[in-house]
Amino acid sequence: MALCTLDEVKQYLGIETTSSDVLLTSLIDNASEFISNYTNRTFEITNYSEIRDGSGNAKIPVYYSPITELTSVIIAGVTYDAKKTPNLIYFDNGNIFPIGIMNVTLNYKAGFASTPLDVKQACIELVSYKYKQKDRIGLNSKTLAGEVISFEHKDIRAEIKNVLAAYVRVV
Repeated sequence: MALCTLDEVKQYLGIETTSSDVLLTSLIDNASEFISNYTNRTFEITNYSEIRDGSGNAKIPVYYSPITELTSVIIAGVTYDAKKTPNLIYFDNGNIFPIGIMNVTLNYKAGFASTPLDVKQACIELVSYKYKQKDRIGLNSKTLAGEVISFEHKDIRAEIKNVLAAYVRVV
């Protein structure tokens, strides 16, 4: 799933023609995949099924968040009613996840209905940075009218890393 649109990138860059559409679309796909891999997260709503060890507690954190829908909680073949927060599934009726090995199955949906605005902007900026960098591949500096201009070559700018840090999923 693309985390930003071609129109959003073109507006940000001030491009009104279609001559760069193929390149920009490719950069959007690349940046979206980079961000998903960097954060170890799928942003769109996705179905998940986890088989977990029961802990003896009334709460169990999930691997993927935010939870948008809790489909089922099955313990040793029996379905139970449970509740959810964005990051965990819990019982509020006195039940617990009984201690056991691979005895709990959690079925739920997690992700975002739309790309968070800060992630979308990070994607737009990453695409824009890569687009502008294409003319400087292999150049460290350039002399124009007696002035030396130096170029910075980074995979990802610090500002983008800072935004994405909030979304990194720790395994």
